[in-house]
Amino acid sequence: MSSPRPPLSPLAPLALLLALVSMAAAAPLQAKPAKDQAPVFEGTSQVVSVEVPVNVVDREGQPVRGLTADDFEIWDGNEKQKASSFEVVDLKALEAAREVASPGAVQRLPELDSGARRHFLFLFDLTFSTPTSLLRARLAARDFVLRELHPSDLAGVAT
Repeated sequence: MSSPRPPLSPLAPLALLLALVSMAAAAPLQAKPAKDQAPVFEGTSQVVSVEVPVNVVDREGQPVRGLTADDFEIWDGNEKQKASSFEVVDLKALEAAREVASPGAVQRLPELDSGARRHFLFLFDLTFSTPTSLLRARLAARDFVLRELHPSDLAGVAT
C-alpha cells in the first residue's frame, strides 16, 4: 500500500511560477556560446583591383593576337566595369623579339610573374583505373609535355 500524500499548500503553484519566472529572467545573463558554433568574423574590406587572367584561342586552339582592352567587357553583376589596366603576355612574340636581338644565341626566357605563366597539374587517380587507362593517360601527358608545354609553363604531377 502507498502512504497518503501530505496536502499541497495553496501557495505551492505560486511558488513554482515565481521560480520559473526567475530562472527565465536569469537565463539570458548566463547564456554561453555553443561549443560547436564557429566564431563569427565581422569586418569590412575594400577591393582595389581584381586580376582576371584570360587566354583567348580560336576554334583550332591557336592564340588570337592583337587584342586590346577595348576587345573585352567586364561585368560585376549587372554593372559594367572599366578595366584599370591591361597587359598582353605573348610568349611567341617574346621569343621572336629575342631571336631578332641576337639570332642563334642561347638566352634565358624573360622573367615572368607566376600569374603570367600557365600552370598545369597532372593528376593520376589510381583508385578505379585499369592498367590500360593509366598507360593511355601517361602517354597523353607525355605527349602534352613534349609538344604543347612552353618553357615558361609550370607543371606538376600528383597521384
